[in-house]
Amino acid sequence: MAKLLAPPADARLHDRRFTALRQQLIDEFRPANAMELYDIDLIVTDLLHLASLRQAMELVTSPAVSADVVASAREAPARKKLLKLLQWLIKRGEAAKRFDCNDQEAEPLARRLIEEFHCLKRLVAEADAERAEIVAKRAGGPNANEPAGGLEDADLEDPRRRGLLEVILPIEPMLTDLTQAQQVLTGNRPLNADERLRWTAILKLATENVAGGAIRLNDAAAKADAAQRAVLLALAQDPLTLAVLHRCARQFEEAIQARLRRLKAVR
Repeated sequence: MAKLLAPPADARLHDRRFTALRQQLIDEFRPANAMELYDIDLIVTDLLHLASLRQAMELVTSPAVSADVVASAREAPARKKLLKLLQWLIKRGEAAKRFDCNDQEAEPLARRLIEEFHCLKRLVAEADAERAEIVAKRAGGPNANEPAGGLEDADLEDPRRRGLLEVILPIEPMLTDLTQAQQVLTGNRPLNADERLRWTAILKLATENVAGGAIRLNDAAAKADAAQRAVLLALAQDPLTLAVLHRCARQFEEAIQARLRRLKAVR
């Protein structure tokens, strides 16, 4: 009977799941006759059908949004939580209080701040290289003796980045060591007033970047919510499809439970 009840060997791989589940139930219940083995075959078949029905119910109730929107919507809560943590730490820094992250918060945040610092250094270095290239081209051109104006317009954010880097550079040894950065964020590494100011600066930079990304993520979450409401509204107007799927699933569940009770009774 197992060969007759087994799903076809197609891309769903249900045939492999059938074999694996069947063996698990045989190992657990150790059927003593053909009827008990038949019950096991039917249980496995019903379990696979039940899984398909449950997946169909999820498809009926899930919003139709792109994979990018789904990924962004799932990321939004974590980004919001991180933003609140950064804002809280900035308040403590400005109030001359120790940072108070717990160990679970400190490790990922320390990595984030280290990444922010390296990114800031890289942007300033790239701007320096761009300036040097412009100056070199002008030096070799026909107007070499004219003032090298217009360099400041290359990136309006460049002066601000340079100012931030000057503020943050003195704490580079702590910002390039994950353990030290975690100790600072948990309050286990005391800071003097100057160091606290510089740490607050890197926290503010991270907050700006997180907040900028949060706008896109929140927009994605809003799109996902709107799509979900549209699906639920359509189901409210025509609930028959979901009701039929639910009833079928319930029937499979009851059949599976009945056969399991029968197998347990003879063990």
